Amino acid sequence: PAKVALSLALLGQSLPSFAELPDLRTAVTESDGRYLKELETETFKGLFKLIDPATGWLVDYASIASGDVGIRYGTDGSKTSPTNIGLGATGIVLARDRGYISNDKAMEGMRSLLSTLEKAEKYKGFFFNWYLLTGKKGATPGTTLNRFVSSVDNGNLSAALIVAIEAFPDTDIAKRAQTILDAQDYHFFLDKNPSGT
Repeated sequence: PAKVALSLALLGQSLPSFAELPDLRTAVTESDGRYLKELETETFKGLFKLIDPATGWLVDYASIASGDVGIRYGTDGSKTSPTNIGLGATGIVLARDRGYISNDKAMEGMRSLLSTLEKAEKYKGFFFNWYLLTGKKGATPGTTLNRFVSSVDNGNLSAALIVAIEAFPDTDIAKRAQTILDAQDYHFFLDKNPSGT
């Protein structure tokens, strides 16, 4: 305990106080602002290139073999996880809020994402860690790699669904997201022997 206290005290001496931090409203130059806006714009362009149009789900990683970002179906790059799906959902909300897509386009994307979540294979309401996307409209993504559920990945997706509920209040999107959340009981991860064997 004494070593921890000493380490924290020394660390605290090396960190600036909030009063010493620059005011970002004046510290960011006009040139910096243009660069940040360009970076934001390119980030959203890349994000939407990685959302599978058949499912509304964000893939795990990008292929740049053609010189541009894209999804390569039939490869490991066309898999996704609950964390990725949640990031895609949050990205849709942010893109709408930042003016990159309209509210109607955001709602369309969320409905597609939710439709796929609703029909995806789950275990006790939780999503498996990896799903393989085919790019075929109407196809349900199959589980791939190890068939396990992750509390971390499902927690990330649950947080994103809460963001969707808040972003689209009093809509079918909020109701559908809440239904998915209601099917999950996180006590499952606390039980030392969930299978009962």
